[in-house]
Amino acid sequence: MYFLFETVRRVNKKHLSKFYSKNVRIIGKVLKKDGNELTLLACDNEEIKCILTDNQVEEPLDQYVEVLGKVNEDDTISDIVYVQNGGSSIS
Repeated sequence: MYFLFETVRRVNKKHLSKFYSKNVRIIGKVLKKDGNELTLLACDNEEIKCILTDNQVEEPLDQYVEVLGKVNEDDTISDIVYVQNGGSSIS
């Protein structure tokens, strides 16, 4: 469960292992969306797989997004609360 006042850190792939079972934010470039699996390229040039909910599967995505969800021990992100579109470039 996510609380309004909970601190949620922005991380990259390298730091996921420090946050197992915790909530994080990931900003990345959308590489692929296949069914309920979203693959992002994080700022450290590593790929992160995110598991989308049924409602999120149908939502259109921009080239860059921010995802808020829980880190799993296989370095995937699930229980995603939101996917925020960030446009076609980061500047």
